[in-house]
Amino acid sequence: MLAMDKQKTIENAAKVVKYLIMLILAIITIFPFVVIIWVSLKSESDLQVSPWGFPKSVAFSNYYLAAKEGQFVTGYINSIIVTVTATLGQIIFGVMASYSLVKMKVKGKKFFEIFFIAPMVFPIQVVMIPLFMIFRYMHLVNSLIGVIIVSVSLGIALDIFIFSSFLSSIPLEISESAFVEGAAHIRVLFQIIMPMMKPVVTTAVITSGVGVWNDFFGPLLLLSKKNLFTLPLRLFTFQSEFFSRWTLVCTGIVYLVIPIIIVYMFLQKYIVAGAISGAVKG
Repeated sequence: MLAMDKQKTIENAAKVVKYLIMLILAIITIFPFVVIIWVSLKSESDLQVSPWGFPKSVAFSNYYLAAKEGQFVTGYINSIIVTVTATLGQIIFGVMASYSLVKMKVKGKKFFEIFFIAPMVFPIQVVMIPLFMIFRYMHLVNSLIGVIIVSVSLGIALDIFIFSSFLSSIPLEISESAFVEGAAHIRVLFQIIMPMMKPVVTTAVITSGVGVWNDFFGPLLLLSKKNLFTLPLRLFTFQSEFFSRWTLVCTGIVYLVIPIIIVYMFLQKYIVAGAISGAVKG
């Protein structure tokens, strides 16, 4: 009896320590964003008097002024266009490439595997000069299409890696039974395999979308016209212009981060489901 009580006490203590560590990590993670929101709701005079004190009045006007001066509405539109299009491209081409590598007999499969995974090894800085020259020759500089192509080509490698691992765990008998009935590969992929991949595809959509939304270097490399700037570029130029006004700079950061937080709040269960599914299948 004493041994059982002692064991239970140890387990309860371990749970307390675990939750305490999780709480500390959560506070460390959330604290910077709380500070940013806190500063964004202050006037410049309140910030100079006391950075940590309560403001005399909540300065919601910072959000209107930042949106007007930073032209964040245009940045939002450009970022949404690039993010939605590039994410769809990554998912569609990633699924098709993964299916070809895993489920089809392709000559030179090893070469294509290395070819697709290579962007995960080499950062964009390694190829930015030839990349810029090629895109300028193709008249894709100062074009959202060029940014979308770069985002798809750089982000598709991780999706192929994830999808290939998942597809490798799906028994061949599932697709072979469809082939016996006369189904083509394209039908097998989109009518049989894709429904089974829903959790991992959903996770890939979220992670890829967030990566494209936050991408800074790709748009910086190809865009110089302000009316084409994505939100990260808008924030960069806005910060350069208003670097001494921290209330407005923090407001601009809130504009960039809020959509990502909203997405994670509503879709976090799909991220967890996809991660669990990938762990179990893999």
